[in-house]
Formats: sequence, C-alpha cells, structure tokens
Amino acid sequence: MKLRHLLYKAFGAALSPSANESILPYFWGCVLWLSIASTFIPFLGYVEAVGGVVFFVIMSSLITNGETSQRRIPSWSVIAKRTATVILTSIVSSIIILIGMLLLIIPGVIASKQLIYSGLVAAASNTTPFQALKKSKELSKANGYTLLGGTMLLVLPIVILSSPDIFLGPLLWSLHLGTLGSIAIRMIFNIILAWLSCLVGNHMIIIAYKEAAQETI
Repeated sequence: MKLRHLLYKAFGAALSPSANESILPYFWGCVLWLSIASTFIPFLGYVEAVGGVVFFVIMSSLITNGETSQRRIPSWSVIAKRTATVILTSIVSSIIILIGMLLLIIPGVIASKQLIYSGLVAAASNTTPFQALKKSKELSKANGYTLLGGTMLLVLPIVILSSPDIFLGPLLWSLHLGTLGSIAIRMIFNIILAWLSCLVGNHMIIIAYKEAAQETI
C-alpha cells in the first residue's frame, strides 16, 4: 500500500459519517468532551489520554471484528483488561525502540516498524504484551514502513496543536483575540487534535492492519 493511498483512505474514513456511525458515540464519550473540558481544566488532559486508549480499544474491536451490521463492543471488563494490555505493550515497545535509537538510530527505526501494530493487536484481541509484539513483527512485513511514514506525518500537526502557545504563540498574540478568543482557539485546536489522533490516526493503523492481515494469511 502506498503512503498517499493510506492517508487518503484514513482521512476519508475519519470524515465519513457512515464509516463512523457505530464509533462516534464512543468518541464523544471517551475523548471529545474531555478534550473540550481540558481547555478549562488542564488536568483533564491526562484523563483524556486514558480515555483515548479506551476509545482505541473499542474502535479496534468494532472495526477489526465482524461486519458493520454485526459490530458489538466487548464487555467493559474485557475493555479494561485490553486497555491495561495496550498500555503495558506501549511501555515495552517504547523501551525497545528507545534502546534501538540509542544504538545509532537505525535499529530504532527498524524496531518502530516491527512493533507498529503491537498496540492494535493488544487492543483488538485477548493477548499478552509479548504476544502482541510477536504478532506485530509478523504483520509489519506488509505496510510496516508505510504506516510508520503516515504516523510520522501526523506527529507534526499533533505536536503543534497540543502545544499552541509554544509553536503559535506569537501569531495568536498578534491577533489580539482577548481572553475569550484565546479560549475559543484553544478549544478548536483541542477538537481538531482529538479528531486527528483518535479518528484519522486510528483509522490509518486499522486500515493498514487489515490489509497486512489479509496478506499474511
């Protein structure tokens, strides 16, 4: 799969009401309202991060298992277990990638590619972190570098939107928006950030994963 094609499909799915019909209520419940509220209460940004993982588990389970008409979320006990597994898997994979980056960068890039699907494997099925890492290594033979490239392209706007005062501070100050205007801008940025990271990003990895799973059958 070409990078341009993957990005096109991910943005298209994120903008499609029909593609997200069963997903949007959970996006609102787990992420969006917390994203809006964190404009006024910064602490809720940490809660939103956990909500984002829960939403990732729900979205992954809905899309990777069954047709649209048969979509069902797992029980909340299963969601809690998978959320913990995703967090543990992310910690382990981050440590491996960090060690690889310290070894002249290239091993870190290779590790990033091989572990790119590990979080999704942990979110969509009952597995252990190390089983998810092993499965990701196998799946990454298809679309691994393409998905890594797409992820890196999303990082820049996500970083800018998450820290507008650092990257856009002079521009915002020059507009003389006032307190209410600044709050409104930050709220809009938070909403776009939530959409980019939780809908575009999640769709991108799920689309690449589904194609990789078909190729490795």
